[in-house]
Amino acid sequence: MQRLNQTHPFPLDCWLPTGQAARALGCSPDTLKRYVKRDGFLVEGEHWRRGPHRQSPMVWNVPACQKAIEYQGRLR
Repeated sequence: MQRLNQTHPFPLDCWLPTGQAARALGCSPDTLKRYVKRDGFLVEGEHWRRGPHRQSPMVWNVPACQKAIEYQGRLR
């Protein structure tokens, strides 16, 4: 099972943009978005959110995402 990238330069208790969150979780940005859109187990407000505008980028709660992905058995 893959764990969070321990050499990531950002604190992992914060919300990170998609690319940085994907790197920290060891998956691609497309995979994260698929977990929201198709698979539906990453929930808005808990695992990800957008800024104040409709076109604001997504940011991710990395520790919460890691727990959800591990629970789904998706991290290798």
